[in-house]
Amino acid sequence: NSIKAKLLKKIYDFNKNNIFYHFGDIDCNGFTILIHLMKETQIDIKPYLMSEEILLKYIKYSDPLTNNDENKLKLFLKRKEYEAFHEVIKAMLLHKCKLEQEAIEIY
Repeated sequence: NSIKAKLLKKIYDFNKNNIFYHFGDIDCNGFTILIHLMKETQIDIKPYLMSEEILLKYIKYSDPLTNNDENKLKLFLKRKEYEAFHEVIKAMLLHKCKLEQEAIEIY
């Protein structure tokens, strides 16, 4: 939301050497949230554990894509702002799956 975005921007403005990461679902909404947050804050936020490698590692915990998911993902492949996700999107379409962040083990 806008309050969190303002807080992130203030932290960034205080020390521009900080690196920001976003950990979200490997799905349409997870990608869209990160893109929106980057636009809102003008910070180059890096995706964390949102890669093809992670998708495949935890694929047994994945959910099937809906037709709507597949259509959105195909559109994302045509949009430059989603370029960082193109490889994982291709894997999602190939395996017809998406992954919630709660399925990923962090240690």
